[in-house]
This record gives sequence, structure tokens and C-alpha cells, in this order.
Amino acid sequence: MRGSEITHELAVDSIYTALLQIMEKKPYEQISITDITRRAGVSRMAYYRNYESKDEILTKRLDKTIDSIIEKIDRGEYKSKEDGIEDFFTVFRSETILQTIVKAGLVDKLVDAHMRLMMEVYKKVYRLDLSIPENMMKLYAEMGSMVGMILYCAEYGDDKDSTVVARLLSSFG
Repeated sequence: MRGSEITHELAVDSIYTALLQIMEKKPYEQISITDITRRAGVSRMAYYRNYESKDEILTKRLDKTIDSIIEKIDRGEYKSKEDGIEDFFTVFRSETILQTIVKAGLVDKLVDAHMRLMMEVYKKVYRLDLSIPENMMKLYAEMGSMVGMILYCAEYGDDKDSTVVARLLSSFG
């Protein structure tokens, strides 16, 4: 990695971490760009080189998380549907992005990102043709149960083990 790439990654990580820290003390809608840049120790220029809005701090991190799961799908790392679901919930819990997105009121962004992931699962893992209406209906039905469980976990915390969540969700389809 070159020096400019390292600097870019450090700025991105600092901004994200700063936002999380501020969200522990202040409601999301009251957080300003100035609050974030001061806490992160970066200039406004560094902020605007990476983001157009504070929502984008969270949505880019969410997209990065989804991309990492899609990469695992592409590498064939999931042996079963349950393995994929378990990893999905483990990743979201360990990276705190799930709770942060919900706390920020960006559930619609979470649903959009999850839909992108599920479309990849249906195409690459299940090898289903999504131009067939029945396959799309199944995708949406499964999405509904997954989004419900995502919201449950975000609201009620980590009291459920990821294997329990995966087993429960796998029993629906």
C-alpha cells in the first residue's frame, strides 16, 4: 500500500471512529461535520474528499461490510445457508455497523444493502434466475425475515448467539 492510500485509510477510519464515539454522547441528528472532524483530528478538506454527508460515513462502512461478505460468497466459503447467515450476523455484530445504522435512523440504507447481498446469494449460491417472478417473491420473503431479525438484534442487543439466529432463520426457508 502506498503512503497516500495509507493516509486515506487512516482518515476514513478516524472519521468513522470519531462518529461512533460522538454518537455515544450525542444524538445522531445533532452531530455536525465540525464535531466529527475535530474528534477525528482531520481537516474539513479530508472529510469532504471522502464523504458528501455524515450518512455516507455509515453507508460506505456498511457497503464495505457487505462487499466483504460477497467476496466470501465468491470464494465459495459457505457450505450451507446456515453458515452464511451465521457469518452475516457475526460480522454485523462485531463491527457495530448494524446498531449504528439503526441508531442513526438509516434503516432504509440497511435494507438496501441487505437486498444487494441477498441478490448475490440468490444468483451465486442458489443459482436462481431472478427474472422469474417466483424466485423474486422468495427473495423478498426471505429478506423480510432477515430484516426482522436484523432489527431485533439491533434493538435488543447481542443476547442471541449467531448460531441460534442462523438456525432460526434457516428454519423459515
